[in-house]
Amino acid sequence: MAELFLLMQLKIDEYHRQGKIQKVTIRREGEREWLPIFEIVDEAIKPHPFHCALRVRSKGKVRTWADPRLLVNFLMDHYQLEECHLIFPHHSRGANEDEKEVDQDD
Repeated sequence: MAELFLLMQLKIDEYHRQGKIQKVTIRREGEREWLPIFEIVDEAIKPHPFHCALRVRSKGKVRTWADPRLLVNFLMDHYQLEECHLIFPHHSRGANEDEKEVDQDD
């Protein structure tokens, strides 16, 4: 994903009502940081699908969830999501997940 636009939830809700959300991907950003990414098709803005995330109104930052289960519940309840893709980038793994030492007692 080259560009990620931040949109207010009202705009994403509008795209949902218009049937312009093509797919949703949940990407792990960190230990307790999950980001929903919406693929939108709106040829009036761009000739190809573009990706956006929810913007936090007061801070102008991206909205993430600490618990992926709560994020999935939000997507199912609010957008009637039936499926999504998960991305686990290598850089988002915690330090203890990269390498695990094994104690060997002989």
